[in-house]
Amino acid sequence: GLIDDFLNMNILSEVAKVEGVQQVSPILFLSIWGEQGGGPCCGKFTNVYLLGFDPKSDFTVKRLSKNKYAAQEPFADDEMFIGFYHSFPMEDYAVTRIGQVYGYMQKAIGMLKKTGTGLDWSFFLPLNGVYAMTQAGFPATISAEATKRLSKITKGKVSIFLIKVRPSTVNPEAVGMNIKRAIPGVAVASAVEMVTTASQRQLH
Repeated sequence: GLIDDFLNMNILSEVAKVEGVQQVSPILFLSIWGEQGGGPCCGKFTNVYLLGFDPKSDFTVKRLSKNKYAAQEPFADDEMFIGFYHSFPMEDYAVTRIGQVYGYMQKAIGMLKKTGTGLDWSFFLPLNGVYAMTQAGFPATISAEATKRLSKITKGKVSIFLIKVRPSTVNPEAVGMNIKRAIPGVAVASAVEMVTTASQRQLH
């Protein structure tokens, strides 16, 4: 599953070399909608998509951010962007801290625009912050199952790579085939397929 299987970050450079690829950015899934056995990861928010992202290569999260705090880079390990349905009033962003993310305090520095997808229910944390969190360990308030799974996350492990194809690309599906040929064993899915899967999770 998305939260149990990992890729190594070193694959990124291989993907970036594939014909038709313009940009690559890793994502790490820590918690997904309706996760069983993990318990609430984020205080009062029991159903969330909790993801790690790489601010340096990101071409999705910052683009969707609605407010000025998104421009304050580099991001600290305890900062995050929150989806539309988890949002606080704009004036609170500079001082508000979410209660917890797996027992750790996180500061909301950006709110994402409404997309009508699972992104509206997401928390995005910088990958370096995620790795620091998993290396430090977790408080006893989360389940043993979640602790065991999260303890497997070490620096350099990610779940998927988001890929932006070159504007001149006529057939994006061909780029996916190029990736599968260049890196045997990887699976490729379109953005539409990913969004559909997320939507189906929210309905169950």
